Amino acid sequence: MAKNVRIAGPSLYEVPVLAQLTAPETVLAERYATRLDYVRTLCALVKGAGYEADIVFAADDAEEDPILSERNRTEKPNVRDYSFALCRVRERTGGFLGFGGTERTLFLGLENEYSPLGATSFEGSHYFDPVTETFGLVTVPSPALATRTHDRMTVRLRENGAADFEIVHALWGSEVGSFRKRYAEMLPEMRDRHHQGLLGAIADAASATGELETDVTGYPARRAFSCYVPDFAVVKDGVLTVTLGAFMDGVISLTGTSRRNPIGIPSGEDVETDIEVVFPEGYVALEHLPAEFRTHDPLDPAKTWSTLTVSSSVQDGILTVRLKSRAMRHPEGMLSAGYFPLLKEWMRLGEARANRTIVVRRDGAAR
Repeated sequence: MAKNVRIAGPSLYEVPVLAQLTAPETVLAERYATRLDYVRTLCALVKGAGYEADIVFAADDAEEDPILSERNRTEKPNVRDYSFALCRVRERTGGFLGFGGTERTLFLGLENEYSPLGATSFEGSHYFDPVTETFGLVTVPSPALATRTHDRMTVRLRENGAADFEIVHALWGSEVGSFRKRYAEMLPEMRDRHHQGLLGAIADAASATGELETDVTGYPARRAFSCYVPDFAVVKDGVLTVTLGAFMDGVISLTGTSRRNPIGIPSGEDVETDIEVVFPEGYVALEHLPAEFRTHDPLDPAKTWSTLTVSSSVQDGILTVRLKSRAMRHPEGMLSAGYFPLLKEWMRLGEARANRTIVVRRDGAAR
């Protein structure tokens, strides 16, 4: 349907719901639909294929403060908060005559034709079932369909301070569809300019050492490229100093910075970054490494927000330093002004140049 029906017209509550309903046959013939009619037509097609399907209405509240979300469902429910129609599909495999086997539930919406089946941007949001007048939680049928990203960067340093980069960006879940569509339909000249933009994000002097590779059929979706950067590290008197980019910036951000007012904490996404820095042979004496740290919900220290771990090893005279940064998905929230010093310290740790710098001395070099 994503290729053949265009979304147009009002959102769910801009006009009376009954006044905007269009028969699925008309939608398929005219190839235009409101969001509601699109999902109704999708649901009709799924039912016609023999699956059990119905329509629920989701609230885009996966990242909302859990306290507010609970209040909006129990104390002050408002139907207008649930304005995104989804087709809920129950698929049973195995069993006999409807008995036994296993059942999985999928939530389908406006995903494009490139999206993996079952992935949804409403994962973790609540929905309202108008038939049973109950609330539920939008889920994905498999942990592999949860939305997350993973960046892996390998930096191989040369003795003159130049560096060879290999960078891989991988995506899972609801972001895969837009990624695949973007690269599958990108014109060659646009792709060349995009490749240059990726190189410029590494360093102004970066030059490609290979083609931009994109996997738009496999799962997870994947993008990879490599480049050469001159003078990336500073070499002086047998000491090599390398300062990494801002991959650790933003471990926490504040939407309110006054010490007198409550502090708003934005929601966080599931992002993992692995950086491996390989030093030239003989540079094995570590003088400085970034400090490890962990941030968490101050009201519940068991709930981790982000972590940075650092490790190193030497094999055959080659030193490798590994940094692993992980940001966990968490909802937005509010904290009292008393937490301001703690949050500012976390921001300092994440943004400080010292926490992005590695200093290594060549074995035998004078101090």
